[in-house]
Amino acid sequence: MVHVYCFWCGKEINRSPSALSRVNHVFCGRNCKHRFELMKHDAMIDGEEKDRLSRQFVSDMYRNREGYGDV
Repeated sequence: MVHVYCFWCGKEINRSPSALSRVNHVFCGRNCKHRFELMKHDAMIDGEEKDRLSRQFVSDMYRNREGYGDV
């Protein structure tokens, strides 16, 4: 067994080397994994919202430039 730390809470846990080779992040239990997944989902939603707003800003900027100089 290998001593590793939970990716979310930092608790020390024992895992076999074969179990460690199959995963990127090690969690001590379901609650820590669930909290990590919720955080990841919230970050994705936040990123999509920021992307949508920046695209909308660029679109509005081009739309305003088309009318610039017209009387």
